[in-house]
Amino acid sequence: MRITRVGAGVVLLCLYAAVSDARWSYRAARGWADSRHEDRISRDGDRFREIRRVLPAHGVVGYISGAQPDTFTTEDFRRFLLAEYALAPLILIHDTTPDLIVGNFPPDSVPSALPERGLRLVRDFGNGVWLVRRAQP
Repeated sequence: MRITRVGAGVVLLCLYAAVSDARWSYRAARGWADSRHEDRISRDGDRFREIRRVLPAHGVVGYISGAQPDTFTTEDFRRFLLAEYALAPLILIHDTTPDLIVGNFPPDSVPSALPERGLRLVRDFGNGVWLVRRAQP
């Protein structure tokens, strides 16, 4: 049996299609497996779900993380941005002058010096998320 150029072209085209289909199937399966893992944005959104229910729908709230302004690291900034995203459309400002303040602390390092800063804990939502209010004089 003799293979013609057309026959060879059809065989090569079918082989290419089979390899291409296999690659796309692998990518689809891999993407499905990766989508089952929770990402950091969703995880932080879950951390702020309960406090979101007690905060006003709109307005400005303060933010405190325990980090000193002069030592605000990239990780502190990332945590601020994720909190801001989770609480939108509220506007978060990295300041303690608003009446309501969201505390976003690493769960293993919650501060104890709130009264010294003129603040009082209203509610601990767990996992390092606090609602803090300015203490009345």
